[in-house]
Amino acid sequence: MNKKDILSLLARVIIGGIFAYAGWIKVADMATTIGFFTQMGLSDIIAYAVSYGELVLGVLLILGFYAEVAALGLAVIMGGAVYFTWGMGFAGYSSPLGLLGGLFAILAAGAGSYTVRFGR
Repeated sequence: MNKKDILSLLARVIIGGIFAYAGWIKVADMATTIGFFTQMGLSDIIAYAVSYGELVLGVLLILGFYAEVAALGLAVIMGGAVYFTWGMGFAGYSSPLGLLGGLFAILAAGAGSYTVRFGR
């Protein structure tokens, strides 16, 4: 058991779990989600893309299946979240910024050995 692989797994499960849960909450109540995104001046399409993106990419990150691609997609979403919450001060953008840092760590360190793989 390699420490790096265990830490990569823990990071993926924790960060991926946060995104999968957040995406699930958004998808479960799309009317509220669309209303929230509309207040920020964003379209319904963006609300759907972010909601389903967080859910699907969060699950992929947990599994480690295309983990780097999932982390990159989630980093784009979090970059947007930091941008749109910047005016709220540190209380608004601290969570998205923290998750963005975690995603960068996953991108830098890799998914580790404990992943779902198909084929060889």
